Amino acid sequence: MSEVERIELLIPAQGGDGVRAAALRFSQKNHPGFEFVIKESLDYSTLVTLLKSGNADLAAVSGKWWYQNRDNNLFPALLLPRKEPTQVLISEDKPDYLPRKAIVVTDSELIRRQMLRTRPDLKIKTTKELEIKAEDDIETTCLLEDMRIKGDINGYIIGRSLHEVLPFRSRRHTLGIQRGKPERDHFIPPPLEGITVFLARKGFPETTFSEINDGGTAVALRLEMAALDAIEKSLHPLVGMVIEQRKISTFLKEAEKYGDEKMIESLIDADGKLKQSGTRIEMIIELLNPNGKITARVERLFKSDKAFTSMARVIEEWKTLLEIMTMEHEEDVRLGLSASGAMMKID
Repeated sequence: MSEVERIELLIPAQGGDGVRAAALRFSQKNHPGFEFVIKESLDYSTLVTLLKSGNADLAAVSGKWWYQNRDNNLFPALLLPRKEPTQVLISEDKPDYLPRKAIVVTDSELIRRQMLRTRPDLKIKTTKELEIKAEDDIETTCLLEDMRIKGDINGYIIGRSLHEVLPFRSRRHTLGIQRGKPERDHFIPPPLEGITVFLARKGFPETTFSEINDGGTAVALRLEMAALDAIEKSLHPLVGMVIEQRKISTFLKEAEKYGDEKMIESLIDADGKLKQSGTRIEMIIELLNPNGKITARVERLFKSDKAFTSMARVIEEWKTLLEIMTMEHEEDVRLGLSASGAMMKID
């Protein structure tokens, strides 16, 4: 009989970012050679303190929290498959069919701008503007649902992970990335959305979970964190970004489904066969002006073995685009060009 290693895993007592639910689902599955024992703690700060004190082997946190609280004494020992990084609109109707000047609530400036891109007539409110005070995201959402039922608001936007742990069920409408659908509105999610990280102390054997670690999520975490480090911090709340590693055959199927001839030509040869097998990494990054009418966006597909170099080039390309679009243009008599204002403003 093979020996089973007992792993103590700290998880938050509650929370709407999906980490607790993802960790519980993971621990309930069969992982040959390991027994994951759950220990609860109040919040991320507390459980990480307990981890560093030697009270457990691992601590579950969100990718966003880890980015904001990186610690040289800890490292990501295990990554779970990424939860679909999309937001959901809780309302009776899809965005296109909401009443004119409908009131929709979100605390994300990125999503506020994306919703205005879709429906310029909407009235987007924050929980602060509505004077909503609650202990956590779940309580806040329950209060918003009461307001929606009463007719005080038409809808509100939350993360898919939060929606899954609510004590009620209402109609939801996914605000998706909509790959390959140029006619649909795109909602590129905030960076690091849907990522669950199991942290360990430095010195913990890094290859312990190599068989069950999700490689695609590991790539996304490293690249999105590095990309954020290269972007001015004040812009982080305004940036939509997703990086995903997928099989080349998956990209081809999507391109064929939606008639993306340019993508198809880049992936197959004259005989209709894949030029290469394996994986590619897709990166999308965007920033909108305050009324959502103008978007600075770059979307690229690159090889996995050149991931960091390619990601850095995409960021530089996007920064250059943003600089040009926000630049004031002086009069150029020689070229016959009159002075003009910036194409877009960020604030």
